[in-house]
Amino acid sequence: MEASRDPLELWKIIKATHQIITTSKVASVIKKTARKEYMACKQGPYEHIVDYKRKFDARLDALTVSGNNAPAKEDVAINFMYGLDNARYADFKAEIMNNLQKGTITNQVDDLNKMYILASCRVVVRTGKEITSGATFATVDGKLPKQQPKDANGSGGKTK
Repeated sequence: MEASRDPLELWKIIKATHQIITTSKVASVIKKTARKEYMACKQGPYEHIVDYKRKFDARLDALTVSGNNAPAKEDVAINFMYGLDNARYADFKAEIMNNLQKGTITNQVDDLNKMYILASCRVVVRTGKEITSGATFATVDGKLPKQQPKDANGSGGKTK
């Protein structure tokens, strides 16, 4: 890289060096950290699926670059699905798992990109039965504080 002054090569070196969040230079620690980060990759509650896919891809890449064996394509797709946010994708996950159990789908979940497309194109149907508003109320104990009679200059009867 130093002789060619190629910015792409520099980027590759920086990326390979800083993919895994660890300060250790021990290969087994780097591999363990990469596995841990890959398995802990989850979509945040407010994270868009595109951002989650980028994060997942980066951790998958770090997993293989660190010297770990690459998981099977089917395993990667299922790991991605299980990392999706449950608040938004619980029905989707249940539907996929039920269809896998029934044997109605097989080739749609054997690849990460296919799983990503299935999840990102999912249509959410709202039935209108959801509670969309809340109620608020306040109570008063019925006792009002006594007011001081006003004097001639308009103050509350107290003089300074």
